[in-house]
Amino acid sequence: MGLRLSLLLCLLLAVPLCGDDAPVDPWTYYGVFRLDGGELFQGGLLEEGERALWGFGDPLEPAIGGLIYDRTSATRFVSVLRPGAVLEFSQLDADGYQAITLEEDGKVLQGRRAPRLERLDATLEVDGGELAVSLSLPLCPGGPRPLVVSIAGSGRNTRHNSIFSTFFLSRGMAVASFDKRDADPLAAGWQEQDLEEIADDASALLTWAAAQPGIDRQRVGIMGSSQGGWTGSMVAAQHPETAFLIVRAGPGVSELETHLYERRQELRAEGLAGKDLDKALQLSRQIYRRAIAGETLASTDPLVAPWLGEDWYRTAFGEGPISQRWSQRWWRWAGQNMPVSAPPHLERYAGAVLWFLGEEDQNVPLVSSHSALSATFSRSPGSDHELVVIPDVGHDFMLDMPSPRARFAPGFWDRIDSWLAERGLSDPQCVR
Repeated sequence: MGLRLSLLLCLLLAVPLCGDDAPVDPWTYYGVFRLDGGELFQGGLLEEGERALWGFGDPLEPAIGGLIYDRTSATRFVSVLRPGAVLEFSQLDADGYQAITLEEDGKVLQGRRAPRLERLDATLEVDGGELAVSLSLPLCPGGPRPLVVSIAGSGRNTRHNSIFSTFFLSRGMAVASFDKRDADPLAAGWQEQDLEEIADDASALLTWAAAQPGIDRQRVGIMGSSQGGWTGSMVAAQHPETAFLIVRAGPGVSELETHLYERRQELRAEGLAGKDLDKALQLSRQIYRRAIAGETLASTDPLVAPWLGEDWYRTAFGEGPISQRWSQRWWRWAGQNMPVSAPPHLERYAGAVLWFLGEEDQNVPLVSSHSALSATFSRSPGSDHELVVIPDVGHDFMLDMPSPRARFAPGFWDRIDSWLAERGLSDPQCVR
């Protein structure tokens, strides 16, 4: 569903973000570094779709770092958004680079890795397939660590998700993530697994990670982004023992309603408006209801036949019946996944929930999502629910993109930070 941060940035910037093509182990750069002034500089690789994005910075202090970097050598990165900002890594050992130098506007800052990390990689057997997973554990004094299971959005996503993981490491929390299975980097998001299958993979990851030494099983939770709102809600319902669920830009309505909302924006951009736009969306809804009902793709022929000669039909659906052009794979995927929504799962979950929506999100309908989630929280067995609307942001939760002032919107990472601390889920003293 939609585009998450890295793919959107690639489209906006139209520049190569991967830099040097030499073989590299992304884990050697991944983690948190404390700078001279006490600021935290963090990040790593964010791998989605056909692009890889290097993201480093301090999500709470936008003046520190450049957020998006291009790797020019094994140790040197240059900021894409802030000309002249250079990041150098040094002191490589078995646990990765231990030191950084950040130079920008004539100022030079030094940093050291803090905390050091223990990483455990594994391959899990799930439903007859293999799932590649990783657990990063901060080596902090003070007992077992809380755990965050990271669930990404649609499309090809790997264990590498940059600041979306390292932020939790900087708060003394372990992070577990997984590579989505069988997702072609060039394929559309719907060509991956069904949503229930993705949730099953994330559930297997949670079970495995929570059982590892050094994890506090009473403080295990989930962070889902975009599509991860649906799949994260499924996992939370499957694991009622989890303490919390955090969702960024997750729909409160079904895949069908979300798809039609996205489609409305696309058709507007293609010139449809007024009654023609309404008719295209009404027909789309009727078509997908047939898929959900388990009818054949050919069953749509009588539906579309009266409209084949209309300009609005050709704009929305192309020439001729959709049965001659749409793939059976898409039809099956639509039938299986269009009914999926978060509320039926959230109604069974008693843990704490922090859910973010973007006011200008073109992928997630704000008003209907807010209404559905508010009603759901009033019915769910838990009492700790917070629904936050971030003003003036789209699906990526970024402001001033692309420009040197690019930053995460206020009220997102800072609210996650305080929310975790209020519930005793984080340990900022872990990073010293």
